[in-house]
Amino acid sequence: MIRKSLFSLAAAALLVVPNVQAQIGVDIELGLLIDVSGSVSTGEFETQRDGYVAAFSDAGFWGAFESSGRTLAVSYSYWSGSAQQAMMGGGTIGGWFLVTDAASALVFGAAISAFARPYSGQTAPFDALNWLVPQMGVNYLGTRQVIDISGDGCRNNGATGSTAASSAGITVNGLSIESPDDCTGTVADWYAANLVTAGGFLVGVDGFEDFAPAVRSKIGREVDGVVPEPATMTLLATGLAGMAAARRRRKKS
Repeated sequence: MIRKSLFSLAAAALLVVPNVQAQIGVDIELGLLIDVSGSVSTGEFETQRDGYVAAFSDAGFWGAFESSGRTLAVSYSYWSGSAQQAMMGGGTIGGWFLVTDAASALVFGAAISAFARPYSGQTAPFDALNWLVPQMGVNYLGTRQVIDISGDGCRNNGATGSTAASSAGITVNGLSIESPDDCTGTVADWYAANLVTAGGFLVGVDGFEDFAPAVRSKIGREVDGVVPEPATMTLLATGLAGMAAARRRRKKS
């Protein structure tokens, strides 16, 4: 009778023990958020996608990364309207891929190539951030946690702001693509003021034709932990303002 009672107590104890999966520590945890709202044409979507594929197919960069002995957990997600976010599956754990060398980076790039566009709606970047933040540090936990959000327009749907990343200690970097009809001022100005967190940085391009080299450079900075000097960012902002003004003049003529 006593033995039976002890067995019952042990079984009950097992029922209340949570099923906790240990986090795997990595040097960098990087969540990529890519805008696929309606302002992004099919050709522009393909340019974005191919830019990320090329960045993760750079054997020289990822060979050097392997030599450094560091590790990267990375995810790739598309976003559009307030309830439109989708993470690419097929990762090492869930939608997260472990990248340690050129071969594993190439696997990640190949998965991006096969990930179909799921949306073409409105633009809700704050909802995209709010959706991704709770998925950071679940299976992998990075010494540095970074979200990289890219897009060609300002918010026109969903939440009007977010402090989720800052509250969680996650750095948000931005990659803005200019779109003269979508914002008051430049997209870069809006990204810098609303999305990029303290300690983060912004890379701005004048159009999708400049996207591939920009994303390759940006991911390199994020993986290496290099943030552009303030003077560089000032020159970038000045250049973008000049380009935006030139576009407005062309539009009026």
